[in-house]
Amino acid sequence: MGRLSFDVVGKIALVDEKAMEVHSLRQEDVASALLSTLPIKSVYMVGKVTGEFRTPHLTWLGGERITRTVHKESGCTFVVDVKDAYFNPRLSTERMRVMERVDRLEKKLGRSVKVLDMFAGVGPFSVLLSKARMEREVHAIEKNPKAAELLRENVKLNKCNVVVHEGDCRQVVDEGVVRDADVVIMNLPHSAVEFLPYALTSARGGGVILMYTIGTDVVKTIPDVVKVSEVREVKTYAPNISIMCVELEVVGG
Repeated sequence: MGRLSFDVVGKIALVDEKAMEVHSLRQEDVASALLSTLPIKSVYMVGKVTGEFRTPHLTWLGGERITRTVHKESGCTFVVDVKDAYFNPRLSTERMRVMERVDRLEKKLGRSVKVLDMFAGVGPFSVLLSKARMEREVHAIEKNPKAAELLRENVKLNKCNVVVHEGDCRQVVDEGVVRDADVVIMNLPHSAVEFLPYALTSARGGGVILMYTIGTDVVKTIPDVVKVSEVREVKTYAPNISIMCVELEVVGG
């Protein structure tokens, strides 16, 4: 069997459809190989991500026909439904790096910080940051109702203090629910820059915005009210294209 690209979320293996096509892999062979070598219950092929909530098209390849599973990462437990909500286990290292960045900021400020996770999903950033230090004020916004439901479940499961706001982040910000955030996380690589004005509305002067993008072209469009303090590669997205973390510092404060 040729080279196989896949992720494991809890007890579910997710195989990249393009990799299977490129290497002419048979679906039954892939399912059999993964089920016999990994501690999993189900195998799905992941196709295009579509729709308002960026959910993937899944094709069942073998094992149990389940999409809901429990995934453990960095001392946290997440209930995930791979059919209804986006979750990327390959970002576990990045999530830990963000926690370390927040820790450094708190040491610099001499206090707990307020965090806004604008596109929270099932809560991997928010839950990790809150559970690590319960006195942090963490706000998580999620528009996908099914992901928001899982987010609330994960907050309870991990016994952390995340405030969940279900709805479009633009509406939540316009309502003034979250202001003076010290850290704003924008994990929406394809279109995060479009929401930067709302991040700026929510952030305090001197605050930090962590914006994830595809490539670095968006850096040219950054307004003068923020300055770029770091641009770092997170992971490969496609040949010669990477997901980047652009760290911005809000001018003032």
